Amino acid sequence: MPSLTEIIAEIETDLSNYVDDIDRNSIKRNCILQLKRFGNNILGLQEAVVDIDNSQGTLPENFQALKMAINLDPFGMVVDETVSEDDLRGSFIYKRRLETDGFYNSLTHEYVAGCKTKLVEEVITLSTGNAKVYYQPSWLTITPGINRTSIAKDCLNLNKSLRGQNLNEISINNFTVNTNFSKGKIYIQYYGLDSEDGEIYIPDGIHGNLENYLIAYNKSKIAENIIANNKNPQALSSLLPLWKQDSNDYFRLAMTEAKFMALGDNWAKKMKAKNRAAFAQYNLPRF
Repeated sequence: MPSLTEIIAEIETDLSNYVDDIDRNSIKRNCILQLKRFGNNILGLQEAVVDIDNSQGTLPENFQALKMAINLDPFGMVVDETVSEDDLRGSFIYKRRLETDGFYNSLTHEYVAGCKTKLVEEVITLSTGNAKVYYQPSWLTITPGINRTSIAKDCLNLNKSLRGQNLNEISINNFTVNTNFSKGKIYIQYYGLDSEDGEIYIPDGIHGNLENYLIAYNKSKIAENIIANNKNPQALSSLLPLWKQDSNDYFRLAMTEAKFMALGDNWAKKMKAKNRAAFAQYNLPRF
């Protein structure tokens, strides 16, 4: 599967004479927006923990539609004797989250397993030891009356059984999640493009039509911008109609491929298998 970085590099190579007029961030943003046109056909189920500050949090850049959101309320903390105060103030080196049955005894500062209360354990590895922070998960509801274009039709937070339970609310606007509480953490599952270490990957299908579409589309947009700014328009004027035609042709082929061929069930099954191991560590609350 090609990455967005590889697609951008190919565009820069093809337009090497105009490298000063190419904005990599704009190309990446254009690609993500255009991929939304293909809907869930090219998406897989992903997960993330979003930090909330000032009633807002930033969603992953491969986010497309929310499947589930759970509030994580701080419940307790256990710190190794070897951990210093400076460590707690410093940067976290590694985090691991695991949800299990248990209870945090605030008097003895011990974590007692085997109770019905569900807690999320976050193990933070520091330079001199470990710190364990415990969160108690609870369901969130979707703010009534909002635009639900970023909410999946099968979103669990829309379940009728959650109504009237006086739960915290969230809403989503582009890549921002808004909450009715000021600080905290929420765990989300969402439909999104495959990503690894911050890099977004594009499903290549059988003939690579989706990749070709993104390249042709961005070339035409870059050419239009250069011509509009009167920067050597003669050299690009003859190529622009060709790139636009290629963009239209590849889009139709990619959409057909996404719906009926390699990017449909096969892509979904592949992503489901990949995420099964990651989701196995979570015993999420049920309705």
